[in-house]
Amino acid sequence: MKTLLSGLRFRLVMLVLIGGLPSLTLTFYTASEQRRHAATQVQQNALRIARLASAGQERAVEGARQLLQLMTHLPEVRGNDSAAAGSLLSNLRTQYSIYSNFGVIEMDGSVFASGLPMAAGINLADRAYFKRAVATREFAMGDYQIGRITGKAGVNFGQPILDSSGRVTRVVFASIDLSGMEKLAAEAELPTGGTLTVVDGAGTILARWPDPEKWRGQSLTSQPIWQSITRNQQGTAEAVGMDGLPKLFAFTQLRGAEGAGFVSVNIGIPTEVAFAEADRMLKRNLILLCLVGALAIAAAWFGGDWFILRRVNALVEATRRLECGELGARSGVPYGSGEIGTLAHAFDSMAVSLEQRGAERDRAEAELISLNAVLEQRVADRTMELREKNEQLESDLVLAREFQLALLPTNRHEFIAGKTMDGGSLRFCHTYKASGPVGGDFFDIFPLSDTQVGVVVCDVMGHGVRAALVMAIMRGLFEEFRPLALEPGKFITAINRELVRLLHGTHTTMFVTACYVVIDVAAGRLSYANAGHPWPLHLQRKDSTVESLRCGSRRAGPALGLFEIPAYPSDECPLAVGDALFLFTDGVFEITGEGQEEFGTERLGEAIASRSQQPTDQILEAVLAEGRAFSVTRDFEDDVCIVGIDLCGQVDSEAAFASVNGSPD
Repeated sequence: MKTLLSGLRFRLVMLVLIGGLPSLTLTFYTASEQRRHAATQVQQNALRIARLASAGQERAVEGARQLLQLMTHLPEVRGNDSAAAGSLLSNLRTQYSIYSNFGVIEMDGSVFASGLPMAAGINLADRAYFKRAVATREFAMGDYQIGRITGKAGVNFGQPILDSSGRVTRVVFASIDLSGMEKLAAEAELPTGGTLTVVDGAGTILARWPDPEKWRGQSLTSQPIWQSITRNQQGTAEAVGMDGLPKLFAFTQLRGAEGAGFVSVNIGIPTEVAFAEADRMLKRNLILLCLVGALAIAAAWFGGDWFILRRVNALVEATRRLECGELGARSGVPYGSGEIGTLAHAFDSMAVSLEQRGAERDRAEAELISLNAVLEQRVADRTMELREKNEQLESDLVLAREFQLALLPTNRHEFIAGKTMDGGSLRFCHTYKASGPVGGDFFDIFPLSDTQVGVVVCDVMGHGVRAALVMAIMRGLFEEFRPLALEPGKFITAINRELVRLLHGTHTTMFVTACYVVIDVAAGRLSYANAGHPWPLHLQRKDSTVESLRCGSRRAGPALGLFEIPAYPSDECPLAVGDALFLFTDGVFEITGEGQEEFGTERLGEAIASRSQQPTDQILEAVLAEGRAFSVTRDFEDDVCIVGIDLCGQVDSEAAFASVNGSPD
């Protein structure tokens, strides 16, 4: 059987079959044309029905506009008697049977009055026509929907009620029932088994004929025809309908609904009905074509041996030799002018070409090996170059980190006030951790007088080298404007003015948030200014409370370096012995936990308050440990800088900074 199927006779039979393909193609083309004609008829009928529906809808829209504009002037609609308004709307509904309901909506979406009885608690604030009417203060058309009051598929229209000042006080609406579409389908005389369906942009069936109650409200999105409807505005498609029968569909968008979103009307005709005549003619033509094909196959089967087979055997033998790798094999058949001679010539040409290409392939492989060796060497050289540059960059970053850490205060942990009544003191503890080799956070502690100390915490936009360079600029500005440091507002204002000048012309947006405080130990008073920075937290240990230094609803001033402003304000608050102050950057609380929840300043304050009786350095360690445990990565995602300050009682030593060993993290 295998030899028979692979022999020349079988190929001749296949050639006859191929020769019959034009006739078969013509047969199917004719059937296709007949099917296309049937589909065109269905589409024309569908478009006719859709245009009728659109024309009726356009008239209904204009009628609704005029009626609603008139209703907005009625005293019952504008008044506060919902019963009187409901009675009026019910009478209007009786007079205008095209409308399924009238109603009045309050600005919060509740229904003030309705022409139909309704359940309690209905709210229409999310309806498209209500939103559009309120936003535009003009007549608006909504999306096609299933009414919450009527329970019917329809489209609603809204008209805002304006007071004397032009403010929207209510929205009056009218609803048109889509059952008219089903009546139109019933009058359209669709073929047996035909269906008409109206579908909105979400795939929900708004109207259908026949059996409207059975199908209304169901989804069409799982049906094959839905893909064609959403892909094209109008056209035809063949698919299985919702009733499981193969159908020819024609669909188009419903005109006159520009404000109501995508709405489609589709008509389905069973393929058995639409293509009945085309299928009958196709069956007849196929029977005739099979008879003719059988006669041609018999002629090829029995006549091929006499006219073709013997001359082809030589070609078969040459082919076997070529298959075994003998590229010098030739057919030996005279070429002549016949088909077999042409085939022999083509075979011999192919063998010559294969022999030549084999030689070319060998040369190409040799060249490829040589090129690969050169490419590998180039890759190795480039890799070595990149490795050296990377090592140099890492070395530069290590040096930059050392310079950056050198700018931070590492030995200022206590300030003892002199020349005061009680000789109070301040103790400092701090933590600094960059998210990369270098960071953009910065803090400094510097004495201003025998009783006053300045503390500043900054956060430069971004990370890495750019942020570190801007941080170094800020360090220099703090030193330059030290004479103004006793007044936080003037100090921050002067630094901002100079930073704006320095950053102008860098062709990039950079800014710095900063909080600067001045603590007067003798007066027990704190003055401070804020430039877009998180507000410090004030721990009052006597009652274990933590409060933000934010004054009421006051917002922090803009970040430094963005634009020049006249002045940053200063605020004050008292400090009592035993109180603690915490200044920090946003990396301390902008930590993402499970479910994308943020740690936040509120949770930070609670963490401090719950440990109010502990030493400040222990509070810092515990709060940072709690932040790490909260994070999904078990580490901080940004640069971290936090400074804790304790206002302590009387001491005996003179005013000075006491140095203790310690360094930033």
